[in-house]
Amino acid sequence: MFAPQPSRPSPPKPGSAVAITTNEINEQPFRFLDLPKEIRLMVYEELRPVTSRDKIPLRSDGHHLTLVNTVIPGISIQATCRQIHSEASHFLTPVKRRIIASPPTLAIHASHLISLINPHDCIEIVHNKILTEALIYCFSSPSSARAIARWRNGSISTAKLRPKLNLQHVVAEDDEPSLRAIARFILRAKTYTASNPDTMYSQPPLTLAITVPGTFPTISVTTTTSRLKALSYRLFDRDAIVRPRTPRTQTGLADLRWVLCRFAFSTAFVSRLWGGVAFSVRVRGSVEGRREHRVVAAVMRGVWDAGCQGEGLLYYGGGAVGEEDDDEV
Repeated sequence: MFAPQPSRPSPPKPGSAVAITTNEINEQPFRFLDLPKEIRLMVYEELRPVTSRDKIPLRSDGHHLTLVNTVIPGISIQATCRQIHSEASHFLTPVKRRIIASPPTLAIHASHLISLINPHDCIEIVHNKILTEALIYCFSSPSSARAIARWRNGSISTAKLRPKLNLQHVVAEDDEPSLRAIARFILRAKTYTASNPDTMYSQPPLTLAITVPGTFPTISVTTTTSRLKALSYRLFDRDAIVRPRTPRTQTGLADLRWVLCRFAFSTAFVSRLWGGVAFSVRVRGSVEGRREHRVVAAVMRGVWDAGCQGEGLLYYGGGAVGEEDDDEV
């Protein structure tokens, strides 16, 4: 007699076996190190630097300052493990060195500079009502990097970060994208200055690229001088004794040279006050010959008026090379 044959299992329902197999595969974690080394190296090669241009609105309608920031997306992959860090360093370390060695750049159109000028001349200890002045404070303050680190890991809220960075007067409460862009730029600038770049000036210079149009229309400006500041001019300025006394409030038309001179004055003065950073002013546009000489003279006059001659806190660095669409009107 033949032994009874075991009964065969009934065939699975259509699609059920495939569904179970797929779910089991999806539940298994994917390990990057399971890929062949050649493929991993191809992934590292694709981690290329990306330049972002974040437009930060200024106090005047339509005016903005552009923060140019170059980063490597996905660079945190190096923190995964030692093997990945060793493999990726061959590709990423030279790129990081080039990024760190290049000065961070701020870009602005010449017609927007009026929003970076404080029309009220007074004696102040803290300068935080102008974006560039607030940035200079953040660059020099050792607590700004710690505040940004605590904000990124969730220890403090966005509302608390603004006053810690002295930005409550220049960044709106609901403008978190601008706050994030400024925080990234501050860390980028601090990394650059901490690298001790080889420079002939007293402080590591950031690049300030100004786009100058072919024709610059005059701007109506009203300036005021506080009583205490006016008194200080009379007491400490030798020439003020022989000059006729001017009214503390004046309204007039400002041309490009006045705007550049006033901006250079305030920026150099605050840079001397806080220290830690300098600015290299570079110009985009058709600025040649006598017109370039006027630009240089206006910048140097503002630096001289701020009492910063020879300190290298703000100087003319020549023409700017790069894209111009990031600071268009």
